[in-house]
Amino acid sequence: MSLIAGTLGLSLSVTSAADKTNCWSPNGSWSLSLQERYIAIRVSRVPHNGLSLWSDLNINLPEGFYVNIWDHHGIEGRDKSKQPDELDLAFGWRRQISWYDLEVGLATSYLNNSPLGLWLTHDALSQAATISKTYAFGQHTLKPQIRVEWMSLATDFDGGSFILMPNVSHVWRQPFSTKPLCFTHQLFMVHDDGFVGPKNDSEGYFLRWNAGLRWQLSKRMTLTLPSYAAQIPLHKGNDGRGQATSWGTMLTWSF
Repeated sequence: MSLIAGTLGLSLSVTSAADKTNCWSPNGSWSLSLQERYIAIRVSRVPHNGLSLWSDLNINLPEGFYVNIWDHHGIEGRDKSKQPDELDLAFGWRRQISWYDLEVGLATSYLNNSPLGLWLTHDALSQAATISKTYAFGQHTLKPQIRVEWMSLATDFDGGSFILMPNVSHVWRQPFSTKPLCFTHQLFMVHDDGFVGPKNDSEGYFLRWNAGLRWQLSKRMTLTLPSYAAQIPLHKGNDGRGQATSWGTMLTWSF
């Protein structure tokens, strides 16, 4: 069973103090997550409708670069699943800039779809750019972001789909004076103009909400319990995409 990578946007990263001496040391996070089902945010579909185990490894590199490895393994319903396994490999860069204190990011991802190891044939590529700004007030942090993405089959880059994902995330630390707890959630509006890979043959508009209660177990360990994801279509499509929800939990270790 492959267990190397994890969820969208809830794992922690830490910055090494060695940066002050220009000496880089490995730092990042690793997460293990159990989900009711797999709701893919890029294509707004349920590739695996059954219990799923995810893992996520994020390693921060010098100069704002990073690598990420995300893995999905279906535990139940594999015989009827369209995507019982998936392995995503990403390389990206993000940095705070002085202009309005914005954070900009670029990333390229390779999605190795089932069956794993059969490279290129059923796989996909993603090229993404983000721009965001963080606002902190009291126990709250608000981060609006604009994300644009080009997703294509690995064998047909030009025949891909444009994906727009404006979103806003909110973290409420110590809600109701509960010191080891954070309430985290992120709301997306997802638009795609049709992607032939998963048979998205119509333009789609969806709301996506990810939320969770994150408990600080130790200096380096957190537990998100419960987590929740919901997808709501905002259009009348003809390609089978619709409403979906998933409960879950996630354990994260920062190093």
